[in-house]
Amino acid sequence: MKTQFALALAIPFSLCSSLVLADSAPYDIARYQSVLDESKLQAPNSATYIANGDFEGQYNQYFYVPDTGNAWMTFEVTGDHARSELRQVNNWYTSDTQYLNKMIANVLVDDPLAGEVDEITFLQVHDVTSNSNAINLPLVRIVWMREYDDVSDHYWAIIKEDACESCKNYAKIDLGEYRDSAVKFEIRIENNELTIKRDSVTHSEINKLDISYWGELESYFKAGVYNQDSAPDECNSSHSNTTSKRLTDQRISLQKAARWLSFFIGVRCLAARQK
Repeated sequence: MKTQFALALAIPFSLCSSLVLADSAPYDIARYQSVLDESKLQAPNSATYIANGDFEGQYNQYFYVPDTGNAWMTFEVTGDHARSELRQVNNWYTSDTQYLNKMIANVLVDDPLAGEVDEITFLQVHDVTSNSNAINLPLVRIVWMREYDDVSDHYWAIIKEDACESCKNYAKIDLGEYRDSAVKFEIRIENNELTIKRDSVTHSEINKLDISYWGELESYFKAGVYNQDSAPDECNSSHSNTTSKRLTDQRISLQKAARWLSFFIGVRCLAARQK
């Protein structure tokens, strides 16, 4: 069996209000080059900020290696629905039978309750938006949520239950409480079946889940920071048009990276507080 997706990451999150200036480009570090060679950067919205093949020497306020603290590839944005994400440029189908598409992340979000962001997305499976049958929506998001369904400070899998652009049918499945140490998540997609694990334990509700409705939608993985504020009183929230506070910065760092394709290494995500 071939494994089509591979990525090894360490993703520290820190919610901070001051800008960190970079001193180098992530592509200058050899361990990042293979994944960047098969990616593009989207920031601070879905537009391409750095095209595939153009990463050499590139860094900016959204994408950099900081000059202090950890020497990791870092993504940073401010504002609701702002993002800085690597987008896999090689696409695939959930219906693939010759490929196992898999991504693993060991995730630690640094004290998320101290910030103002209500929802943090850090891993996604998304459809290809340029196709004629595209719905421009993610199949899967792995998120931290401040509160949902009277449950506070938990990780969730948000899974779209159809391939309908206008429909709002989602399963929100509790992946367990936040903890202040790394949590391992795994997304596996093969032959129209989705499996998600936490700490190597398969979730009983997401064990070879039938996603055949997605089989005609070309897809890809994303990893990075995507700010979302789900509170009903927030600016540009999906639930409201009012505002009462400003979102803090959201920052993610990738410690090491393998290739998006060819073999599986995994994803490691760790958190680091800004000093």
